[in-house]
Amino acid sequence: MKSVVTKLTKIISEIKAVKKDGKNDFSNYDYISYEQLNAIVRPLLSKHNLIIVPNITEITEHYSVNSKDKEVVRTILKGTVKAICGETGEILEFGMVGADQDTGGKSASQAVTEFDKRALFKMFKVSSKADIDPDSKTVETTQKKPEPKPEPKPDTAKLIEALLKIAISKGYTEKDVFKKFPEGIDKYGLDQINKVIDHYTKGETKGIRCRNALIKKSGKSVIEINKVSQAKFELNFTSLTEDQMEAVKEAL
Repeated sequence: MKSVVTKLTKIISEIKAVKKDGKNDFSNYDYISYEQLNAIVRPLLSKHNLIIVPNITEITEHYSVNSKDKEVVRTILKGTVKAICGETGEILEFGMVGADQDTGGKSASQAVTEFDKRALFKMFKVSSKADIDPDSKTVETTQKKPEPKPEPKPDTAKLIEALLKIAISKGYTEKDVFKKFPEGIDKYGLDQINKVIDHYTKGETKGIRCRNALIKKSGKSVIEINKVSQAKFELNFTSLTEDQMEAVKEAL
């Protein structure tokens, strides 16, 4: 163990001030890059015959949604770091954590880099402003839940098209439909259009409705009404046009 500690102490003494060569534009701060730190430490490890081996034992992932409605994955790593003497095989091992987050599926690999970088920072006492003193701030831990997506509004033109299709299948005309909207269909809301759709969907066909109304008004039976319809137009009463229906009414 003594040889490992001795080598670490020598490397620490040989590392001078490290210039911050990276810049985080989003949070507006400078930092020491992983590449530069490796470039400084690697030759010193070789010089003193020491190797650093990270050993990740636990991986945890947390999912959330950012302000742009994209899924964010935060990967947290726990493990140990071994400093191994190349001459004696002695090992010094200590615990380490690392974490990072990303929206593009790279959070795990970035967390591994962060794990290794933090281990080198702590092992060789390299410091920068990116290292935050835990007493310097308080972080709110309550996570804001993403707001639910609003349901898409139905397209008015498509709704009117569906209304006409249903009404015509029941034997009604466009004129019949638009009578339901005396101020113009564009003046009515989606709820009112949907009510008219329900009316035609659940209601009788126009022929049956008119036939029932005529039966009630004239007191005649279906057989009698159809006899007049067949005699005048050779059609069942429910197949007649509005003008033909009026003619049958007059003949009864």
